[in-house]
Amino acid sequence: MTWNVLWSPSAEQDLAEILRDEDFRSQSIRALVAIDADLACDAVNTGESRSSGRRIHMVSPIGIIFQVNVRLQEALVTHVWRYRVTGT
Repeated sequence: MTWNVLWSPSAEQDLAEILRDEDFRSQSIRALVAIDADLACDAVNTGESRSSGRRIHMVSPIGIIFQVNVRLQEALVTHVWRYRVTGT
């Protein structure tokens, strides 16, 4: 089953801000490609559930909050952010 992946206007704005940072752009793009593939393949089982029907998914260095509409087979990304992994 293929899921339709949508991005809210505010998530698109968050994403545009993230991609302005040239130091993290290539890493961010790779993460976004992986996130999009995960959602398109199996949105309902991607990431972890949260309150109010939301889910969270992270592929370093990007995290997203999204909602799944099973009836329409859609995943709507509502928030995206970049995080930094601290030393090990």
